[in-house]
Amino acid sequence: MSITPPPPEISLGSKRSNLKLIAVASALTLCIAFSGSAAAATMDPKSTLPDARPIQLAANDEAATAKADASSKGDPVAGKETFNGTCSHCHGPNADVGDMRLNLRRLKHKYTDQMEPVFFTTVTAGRPAKGMPAWKDVFTHQDFVNILAYLNTVQEP
Repeated sequence: MSITPPPPEISLGSKRSNLKLIAVASALTLCIAFSGSAAAATMDPKSTLPDARPIQLAANDEAATAKADASSKGDPVAGKETFNGTCSHCHGPNADVGDMRLNLRRLKHKYTDQMEPVFFTTVTAGRPAKGMPAWKDVFTHQDFVNILAYLNTVQEP
């Protein structure tokens, strides 16, 4: 009787890429869970969810303002690639989705001059009650800047 050694450790890549893979899988699971629920299927699109209120930012949130100011330096092409590789699972390819709750093409309309700080607050802190995970441990600040630069190119009136 021979003893078979255990298989070698499987390496999927760097710690950062593994975190991205886990985050994407988690986000996709949340999207499926929320979109497949009976409540979502019967919900009136004009109804408001309990936490559907706009995000309120602290008046002295200088960090969010500084990050928002940096958005003008983003690369929309890189942002589109990152968006379509990760965010599109819930928000649709090229940010084109029928569900108004997930429609990122109307951020400017919805949040006006607060679009950028709301974006940075949402992607870094998440909105767990709505199925939006926090991405601060997955993406760099420049990744967020690039995604925002891309989203600025697809805004609808």
